[in-house]
Amino acid sequence: MSKTSFIVGLTVSLLIHGVLLLQGQRKKEIAYKKVRQEPKRVANLILPPPPVVNDIPKEKPKEQPPEQNREPAVEELKKVVNPPETKVTEELGDFSETESDDYVPELRLVWDNPEQLIQVAKALGMRILLIDTSNKPVGELLFDKDLLVKEFKGRLTNFSNRVRTISAKFFGPEVLHQSDESIKCFWIVVPASVDQVWITLQKQAIKSKGTSYSEVSYVEARIAPNGDSYELVVTKVVTL
Repeated sequence: MSKTSFIVGLTVSLLIHGVLLLQGQRKKEIAYKKVRQEPKRVANLILPPPPVVNDIPKEKPKEQPPEQNREPAVEELKKVVNPPETKVTEELGDFSETESDDYVPELRLVWDNPEQLIQVAKALGMRILLIDTSNKPVGELLFDKDLLVKEFKGRLTNFSNRVRTISAKFFGPEVLHQSDESIKCFWIVVPASVDQVWITLQKQAIKSKGTSYSEVSYVEARIAPNGDSYELVVTKVVTL
């Protein structure tokens, strides 16, 4: 091979090799551009399923009416005599009656004024209740500097079933104005132990007159001071 032919062959070989290198470089550049032009992939987000819509509307819970103020139940009074029926008068005093033959006659307590009744009630543990037109206790007197009306709790355990009744006008309008209810009368409830003593005194007074219970219309009495306390003083035994 001549020197000229060798040079020409080498030159052609170099050209061919250069072309191949250029083509390879071109493919790399195109591939690189494709990679750069591809959008970035975002991780797939798993979304929760849409809520199921119920075509039938749910019923709103019915609003409960406010709880009514329950009237307190009067606990059972202690039976000391057959329960009398009561009647109300406009006079100062205590008036009750019964149609039973087996009973202690009515005891009428005469009060001089409200102040006397309050002092006796405080000393003997008596209670005074406000009674509405349906004959239910709706309040109780609080013996403070001034007479106040407080809520009646309905607890009358160990109080006599011989309830005494006085007029609604006895304490004046100031007390009545403190109640939201129309007041028919007041009840005076006496501890059963106190009323048992009064029954004994009634029986002694009736016996001293030589009459039977069935012949007595009522017994009238007053409450008089006795040292630091008070005692029942029978003033009259009224026969039929």
